[in-house]
Amino acid sequence: MGFVMKKTIALMALLAGCTGDDADTPPPAQSEPQIRVLFTLNVHDWAFPDRSLDGIRYTMGVHESQGIPLDVFVTDPAFRIIAAGAPDVVAKLKGGGLFAGSYHFRPPVPYAEGSSDFIGLEEMGESEAYAAVLAYEEAALDLETGLPVGGQAGGCQFVKDTLGYAPVMVGTIARRSEVVSAVLRDKGVSFAVVHGRSVALGEQRNGLYLRPEDVEIRLLEYVDLYLAGGITGARIVEDALAGRPGPLFLNIKLHENDYYARPAPFWAVYADDHFPPWDTDLATQVELKPAEYTEAMKQLYAEVVAYVAGSPQRFACINAFQLKEMVGAE
Repeated sequence: MGFVMKKTIALMALLAGCTGDDADTPPPAQSEPQIRVLFTLNVHDWAFPDRSLDGIRYTMGVHESQGIPLDVFVTDPAFRIIAAGAPDVVAKLKGGGLFAGSYHFRPPVPYAEGSSDFIGLEEMGESEAYAAVLAYEEAALDLETGLPVGGQAGGCQFVKDTLGYAPVMVGTIARRSEVVSAVLRDKGVSFAVVHGRSVALGEQRNGLYLRPEDVEIRLLEYVDLYLAGGITGARIVEDALAGRPGPLFLNIKLHENDYYARPAPFWAVYADDHFPPWDTDLATQVELKPAEYTEAMKQLYAEVVAYVAGSPQRFACINAFQLKEMVGAE
């Protein structure tokens, strides 16, 4: 029995016992949308570029079909692959409409979450640290040495030059936040991302606005239950919002590798080895998810986007471009 049939049967059984508030029925809409929704796609896989691009294109297609904005965060290695081989993706990010380009970093960048400080950034004075970070944000990243490659365009600057605008947001900064923020602020970045707490619209840190967030949904955490027929996209959204009528900011997040690999392949290289040189072949040797899993993840994502899109009186979907307007950022 295929995934779709199994899910349909299980879902009918699940809903058969649901009445009243147990059903996947949204509460009555307010006169104005009380919930602002930001969908985020984090792109960072360089080990399986074809699978990565398939995930990116699929996600963008879902949003185009529903007319729902999307924030796309890219790392330097992943974006250089996109820029070299996916002009259609670049064109959509350059369009400045549904898709807003943002930027983040992953190991071995020394100020990324989960990365070691193998260059001694913490011990550097402010000017030395600024110069070190600037070098990363103006050159391509060598995945084996963890160092910027002089003379090869990369980093935040390359994203900015390619898209024609500065990445609007930057992902979590794990080390020397004040210095890293200064470099990226000078590049034109407006927002930074923090996790683990509610963030109010207009809140700032180190000269950058913080992306607002009251409720977070990470769809990766639900795909196994969805695959088993134990939950729906609507139920995921409503459970996250239970007891939170608004106004609030809801962030719904996905990584492009969530369609085919868990965890992200790069962790096979950097999770347990904190010093260069790194063996990047390890990332290409991870086991990928079966087709049934990929199908389920894609269907789940499309279902969630469609559910949100179906209630415009309740959900106001925005991306980083609208956030800039809301705080008056240049």
